[in-house]
Amino acid sequence: MTTGENIIALLEETLTSFQPRNIFFSCSIVIKPGSRKRSAMSVSLPPFSQIAAVALGGSVGSMARFFSNYYFSMWLGTTFPYGTLFVNVAGSLWLGFIGTLALNKAGLFDANVRLLLTTGFAGGFTTFSSLAFETMSLYQGGSWTLALANVASNLFLGFLGLILGIFLARLI
Repeated sequence: MTTGENIIALLEETLTSFQPRNIFFSCSIVIKPGSRKRSAMSVSLPPFSQIAAVALGGSVGSMARFFSNYYFSMWLGTTFPYGTLFVNVAGSLWLGFIGTLALNKAGLFDANVRLLLTTGFAGGFTTFSSLAFETMSLYQGGSWTLALANVASNLFLGFLGLILGIFLARLI
């Protein structure tokens, strides 16, 4: 086989081999060893319909966040991040509402609509909604220590990343 034929075969295998099991909040890229050779790794992608649903929801969510921050800063000023507080609380309410409906009312949303509303819109609107929902899921599952660790690590690492980002930006 020529290099071009190998690439085409790898693409065909990649596009046809992905079988999602239970995608709710995010789609993972699965890397599977193809053979013993290091160069024979294949990356499986989710179906295009799922990618499109997340992209559409994310763009709408991002614009909603932009407008929320814009208008809250106009209405209430910039001494406190009211817009961010709003989107974090509203996004948590949204994901709690939509997530619970999706989990408790099977068939209400198909998989693509669920991805559009959760991973797409809520992910574009705010990532705090995912943190809140996942923390509550851990707590309700009896893992209160993991729920606490989830909140603490997200806050600590988020601030650490912010400080690192500020430091790196100041080097430029």
